[in-house]
Amino acid sequence: MDYDHDMAPYVDQMADWLDDEQKPHPLRFGRAYSGLEIVSGLYRSVIEGGQIALPLKNGMDELAGLRARVADRKVLMTLTESAKEYKD
Repeated sequence: MDYDHDMAPYVDQMADWLDDEQKPHPLRFGRAYSGLEIVSGLYRSVIEGGQIALPLKNGMDELAGLRARVADRKVLMTLTESAKEYKD
């Protein structure tokens, strides 16, 4: 997120929603939760080795499942600037 570029419209959209309930913010909880559910389904498909039906019916610690399933190896960098974000 580029705060200089992205923050003003984000705040404007929040103000519009406060002024008019017919203009809900695009990142409101319901939409954000749908995105989380999709990503969780993708993680579970890796963990379980197959397709996962949405909506999800039960809870799961997807991060623990990924740690157990995905090989522990160094991340391949597409940009050298990204290396600072990862531990050695």
